[in-house]
Amino acid sequence: CSSDLARHWSSNGHPLRPCQEDCDHYAALLDLGSRHALTSVILGVTPQLYSLPWPARSTVRAVDHSAGMIQRVWPGARGTACRASWLDMPFPDESADCIVCDGGLNLLEFPFGLRRLAAGVAKTLNAGGSLVVRQFALPAEAETPAAVWDDFRAGLIPGLPVLKLRLGMAMQPSPDAGVVLGDVYAAVLEECGSLDGLQRRSGWPHEDVRAFEAWNSRNRYHFTTMAQCIEAIESSSPLAFVRHLTGRYLLAERCPVLLFRKVGHR
Repeated sequence: CSSDLARHWSSNGHPLRPCQEDCDHYAALLDLGSRHALTSVILGVTPQLYSLPWPARSTVRAVDHSAGMIQRVWPGARGTACRASWLDMPFPDESADCIVCDGGLNLLEFPFGLRRLAAGVAKTLNAGGSLVVRQFALPAEAETPAAVWDDFRAGLIPGLPVLKLRLGMAMQPSPDAGVVLGDVYAAVLEECGSLDGLQRRSGWPHEDVRAFEAWNSRNRYHFTTMAQCIEAIESSSPLAFVRHLTGRYLLAERCPVLLFRKVGHR
């Protein structure tokens, strides 16, 4: 549940959380080094996005549905993060220069939730405004759960975040069906017997392994290819894909940072 995710946020490591290279990509795509003060909205309360090198006198707000995440994770001043749905943001039309999000698109139903979000983002953005998101994108060639477990047994998976991302993508039957986090959790217990067994076999930090209990939930991720994500956003809003940047770390090809810009009217 969301309270568990808030409590274990600090153990939710990279690539499920952005690293410095990802943050550099956000800054480059937003051209933060040469911009005037911006009015910005973060979808979620990701501290790394709050800490981007925003120009002086910028306004940075956040929207999250979880009071626990706002209370435990948000580093900004009280009142700058509001509890609301991303699909019904409480901001006036054309009141933001940019909207940013890290990994959150995968929490939305595909394609309808993603399309609704794109329409709402476009309403909130000023003309020419930017949406920048880091997506968890399916690989060009799908892999099977068996392949993931083969790498785990061979010691080729360096941490639990990598296992969660690879196994979740491998277990998902389709983007519209998504994958239930609790099913990923159950698959790990089936392989390892228990969380203690997972730690013994992997050698991963105890606190990281225990934090995996937060995935024993009915929450669902919807992983898409980058092309599917772009098509859903462009087909339902005046947001046009501009370009993307990809890092050099393990699984970086599955974590592109995408820039969309509001153009014209549809």
